Order: sequence, then structure tokens, then C-alpha cells
Amino acid sequence: MNQSNNAALIIYQQAILVLAKWIDENLLSSNYLTEDIEATQQAKKLLFWSEEGEIKPLRVLFDQVILNDKNPRKEHYWEAKVLEDENPTIPYPRERMPLDTELAELKQEIKAELARLGERDWNNLTILTIIIEKYGSYLSFVESDVALVDITRSTAAVASALASHNEVSELSLIAGDLSGIENFIYTISSDGALKSLRARSFYLELVTEEVVQQLLDTLNLPRTNVIYAGGGNLYVLTAASQENKEKIVKVRDRLNRWLLDQFKGKVFLALDKIDFNREDIATPNFAKYWSEVTKGLAKQKAQKFVNQIGSILTAKPTHEPCKVCHRDDVKYLKPLNSQEPDSVLACGTCRR
Repeated sequence: MNQSNNAALIIYQQAILVLAKWIDENLLSSNYLTEDIEATQQAKKLLFWSEEGEIKPLRVLFDQVILNDKNPRKEHYWEAKVLEDENPTIPYPRERMPLDTELAELKQEIKAELARLGERDWNNLTILTIIIEKYGSYLSFVESDVALVDITRSTAAVASALASHNEVSELSLIAGDLSGIENFIYTISSDGALKSLRARSFYLELVTEEVVQQLLDTLNLPRTNVIYAGGGNLYVLTAASQENKEKIVKVRDRLNRWLLDQFKGKVFLALDKIDFNREDIATPNFAKYWSEVTKGLAKQKAQKFVNQIGSILTAKPTHEPCKVCHRDDVKYLKPLNSQEPDSVLACGTCRR
């Protein structure tokens, strides 16, 4: 296990211990814990993780928004519950704290789950991540309106970023944006339109996931460092270093070469980062960096494929256009649906 994964594992182990102590002080021994390292100590300090912190019912974050000073502000709480494995019900806030009987029922479920943890499970970051998400999404820790799952994931992300770069005073927020999504999804003919629309939308979600995974693999980061990924956008936290900057550029250029080859320039990946003082990670200043890194993406999108301009300007033969997406650089077209005798001819991408 690399240093970054180990740092995240330590934070998640400690979050499991927090849950255990909430149920019963003697439920789990501290011997289960991997010893703290400098990166985890620094991360807990930056995110105000307190060893004396307690598990409590989760307040609704929007209670902090005051729209009318004349009306007294009400307190809203989430129902203390477990994330369901399938067919989940939509939770709604309530104007009262969860009852003791509801909390007792949740404690019993958590206790049964922790009892099933073996030694191998205790050192499996994926399993611990699932447990914290399942049981810690509607419980608060440190702050009354901050869920245990969120403070754990954020602390683990900072710890992972610092694990192999303890000496750095800055972190990097990586932002990515797949531009041209509407053009890629909707510029198709009516032939096979319904299937193509749904499939192309899902395909781009897979492309976003591939970008994230290549970043994590290249930067040696665990999944905890993904702040957000979806809808063609992504945000990842890492340490600020020249080495990481070069790795990010390589990932961006490699993926844009692939996008240009696959989609003939319709989809472009803008990928940039901004460095900031690590002391700002849990302060209002972080919002400023988030805004600035997004502006940096706009500059890249105004210069799409600038590093692949030679390939774009090279003369290429044209062929019969694909009847779905209209691209004309594919030599051999085949039926969009091999099971239908009258199916239109389409390129490999549309068929996939």
C-alpha cells in the first residue's frame, strides 16, 4: 500500500472507531488503529478533527441561510438512518431531533456491522469507505451540520495529498471539464436517435470516470481525493508540486489525443489546477480558489486542441458520412443494429 492510501486508511479507521465509541466505549479497542503519521496529524489539525468530538444527529445545512430576519429560524434534522442498498426512499428533514428509540435502532445496526469486521476488512480502505458512507451520512461529527462521511472524506483527502509531500505548504485543486457535450450528444440524425442519445450520455459519464481514474493512478491517490465527478466535470485534491503539475499536463494531452481521434474534435478535455495555502482548506478562502480554477478552464476551452493543431490541419481523405453522427473520416461503415436488416450504416463509435 502506498503512502497516500495508507494515510486515507488511517483516517477511515479512526472514523470507524468514532462510530464504535458512540455505541459503546468498549466496543472496539484502539489496538485496531494503525498509528498516526505526520500527514494524518496535519490533516486532522487543518480540518478541526477533534479527538473529543462526538457523534450527534445531523442538522440541515440550509438552516444557516437566513432569508427573513423577522421570522425565527427553525432547526431541521435529518432522520437518523442507514443508506439503503436498493430501492432507497427519499429522506426529508424534520423539525425535531431523531428520537432515542430511532438512534438506538441505528446503533444496533452499526454494532452488527462492526461485529462482522475481520482483520483483513479493517485494513481494506474500500470496505471502510462503504461502511462510513452507509452509516455516517446522516450523523454529524465536529460540526452539527457536517456529516461524518464528509468530514472523514475531506480529512482523508488532505492526509493523502500530504502523505508523500509532507514538506509542502500548498495543496492543488484540480478541475476538469469535458466541453462539447451538447454537440456530441445532440448532433445526430433521427436514425437510431433514442438509443444514441441515451448511450452517448452514458458514454460521456464513462469518459469522465476514465479521466478521474487516470489522474488517481498517475498521482498515486486513493478515491477519497475525488471531491466531485459527474456531468462532464471533476475536481480532485492533491499536493502542489512541479512533478504533479507535469503529470496533470501529460494526462490532459494524452486524453485529448484520444478524444480527437475518437470524436473528431467534438469533445475536448480542459484540465487545470490552482495551488493554494493548505491552511485555507477549511476557510472561506477556499471558495475563491474554486472560482479561479474554473476560470482557468475557460481559457483552455477557447484554445481547444492547441497541442494537437498539427493533426487537425493535416489533410485527410473523406468517406461516406456516418448516418448517425455525420462524421466522414471513417472508411468502413456497418449497420447500426446488426439484428435489423434495414438498419442505417454507422461508424464504430455510434455502434459501440
